Order: sequence, then structure tokens, then C-alpha cells
Amino acid sequence: MLSASLVDELMSSDSVGDVTSAVRDKLRDITVDNCSPLIAAHLIDQLSSGDDIDTIFDSYDFPQHVVREATALVHASTLLRSALSLHTTDDHPRLLVHLAGYLGTPLMVEWCRILSTARGEMDEDQYLALLTVTTGVQEVLAHPELIEGSDANLDALRRREARELTVDPLAQQRIDAAASTYVLSHQPAVIARHVMLAEPALQHGGARVRVYETLLQAEWLIDVVAYDMTGLLARITATLSELGMDVISADLATWDDGTVVDSFVVRSRAKPDERFLAATIEARLTTALETPSTRTHHFTVHYDDTILPWHTIVTVTGRDETGALQDIARAFAAAGISVHHAQISGDGTMMSDRFEVSDTENKRITDTHRALFESLLNHH
Repeated sequence: MLSASLVDELMSSDSVGDVTSAVRDKLRDITVDNCSPLIAAHLIDQLSSGDDIDTIFDSYDFPQHVVREATALVHASTLLRSALSLHTTDDHPRLLVHLAGYLGTPLMVEWCRILSTARGEMDEDQYLALLTVTTGVQEVLAHPELIEGSDANLDALRRREARELTVDPLAQQRIDAAASTYVLSHQPAVIARHVMLAEPALQHGGARVRVYETLLQAEWLIDVVAYDMTGLLARITATLSELGMDVISADLATWDDGTVVDSFVVRSRAKPDERFLAATIEARLTTALETPSTRTHHFTVHYDDTILPWHTIVTVTGRDETGALQDIARAFAAAGISVHHAQISGDGTMMSDRFEVSDTENKRITDTHRALFESLLNHH
């Protein structure tokens, strides 16, 4: 069926779905080339009958950019409304990054706001949260060069600016190959720092370390490059702990060739020695993965599949005890769960650590993963 005929029908017919009707009231001068929000609304109305997006699109000859944009709008508005309904927008700033990755341009963000509002009633708090989130996404995307330059979106801009900070062609290729969520989550200087440390690529069992001062006394930023393996985070955090370092935060990035860059902010009275730390990590990479310790932590674990489009957010709370992070990381590894990002926080009494995780196929974890993880963690 011709896409133009469907657009005309959706704009003029009285027999359209509620979401489509609400969206079209906000739109003007709609053509096949700019009909993405209208088609996204139609998809949402149709999806309620049990069809899937691909099946619906198979019947029409829409341009590829409309298919891409409408699909992104459906997913982004679903993600956003889930976050609003659970009042989790303040707790998950990475939501802004994932929405920015889905949407890419200020116009798409505005369309997402219209679509999200059209999908059903919101209370006052949810509507204010919607405005806060969409404004935050606009701020993530806002940059004069996006309009004045040749970059189509923030992802492209970040990659270009990072490439300009290194002359190493291998590092530049690694920037091009980086995941969009990683690029959107880091400033160009940080991306360039990571990829330059990652080249030349390491083989299994190798590690490379750089240590940087932070603005706080006795606090250090440590970048570790290694080849991905089971329990890599557990092995590195165990090494840091054994050397007397308290991990404050952790950030992980993985490339398709197996290269992993882990960044840690740690507390240590003396500056860690880069060569000694790298050698100590390498030694641990060649030994068998340790199982979670015999310590009983009594952690509370919460899972959230609604915030991120592909991964699960796992929040672990409990007493801020020595060895807690290592045991959490070991339990993840033993349960077959991959950690992509970690936010570590504790005050010496209680801790609340949040992890972005997936299964080994980069999908949300299953109930089986969850049960095994908690069993290993709390020794039930």
C-alpha cells in the first residue's frame, strides 16, 4: 500500500486510534517525509491488537528514515513512560543518554514528548517529570556545532571531536567502533584517553594501566585495559582491594574485538604504581576465578527492566563491608551476567551499588540468572 495514502487517511479520517488522534492534533503540514510521529502513533494504536512493528511496516512503502524514526519513537516513548510511571527518572541519569541515543536530534525529542503525552493521562508530577527529562535530553543533544556543522547528531559530533584528539589511526578506528551509549556517556577527551590506552590491542591475559590525579586528596582515577574474560571486573576489583584501595565508582566499556576499558575512582593514600598494578592484575587474570567468599552479606537486590532498552539495572544494597564489591562482581560472573556499567556508593555503614548488566548475548537477564546471582551472593 502506498505510504502517502495511509498518511492522508490518518490525517483526515475520523476512524483512527486515540493516540493517532491526539498526535495529529499537534502536527501541521504532514507529508510522507516528515510523518514519523504520526506513523509512530498509528503503530502504538495497532500494537495494542497484537501485531509487531515489522509486520505493520511490511504493508507500506515508507522511506527508510521514516521506518527508523517511527520505530525509535515507539521504543523511546515506551521507555520514557515506564520511567515516569515508576518515578525513576531522578535515579537513572543514564536514561537521558539512552533516550538521546534513540532520538538523536532535538526535533525527535520534541516528537517523543508529544507522543508520550498522547499515549495516556499523566498526573501533574509525571507531566513535570516528562518536561524535565525531555529538557535534559535536549541539553545532552544541545551544541551549536550540531546545527552549524556537518554532524547529524551528538554521537557523530563526539566521535569527530574525539578523533581530532589523536593522530593514531588505530585509536581513531576504535572511536568509530565504540558503542553509541559509550560515546554519548563520555566527553571527547575521555574517549580519546581510553582508546589511546587501548591501542595497540592487548591479547588474552594482558593488562595496561594508567593512573591520574583527581581534584581530591588521596583519590585517584585508574584506567585499566584488558581483554574481556569471565569475571574480569571481579578479578580487577579483588586486586584493587588487596592493594588497599577503596573503589568509589567504576565505569566499563567493551568493544566487539574483546577489548575492555575499566575506569575506577579509588581512595588510596599513596599514588598507585602503574607498572606494579598492571603486573598484579595480569597475574590474577591467569588464575582461576575465585568464587564468592564465605562471608554472609544479607544484601537486598532490586531489578529494573524498564529503564534501559536492552539491559537490566540491578541495585544491590546492604552493609558497606570490606570485600562487598568483589563478592558482588564474583557472583555476577558465576551467574553468567556481564556488567557494562557500575555506580558504586557507600558511606562506610551502608552501600547502594547500581549495575547495568546483561546476559552473555547482551540481552536482559532472565529469572534464572537472578535466582543464581542471589543464591551466590547471599549463600542461600
